[in-house]
Amino acid sequence: MKKAMLTVSIAVCFVLTFSYASYGAVMY
Repeated sequence: MKKAMLTVSIAVCFVLTFSYASYGAVMY
């Protein structure tokens, strides 16, 4: 159960970073 939560946290972190990078690229 704890491993699943860790995986979800990493996935969310990755998605947020990717979307932020895409937003920055569009704004730049």
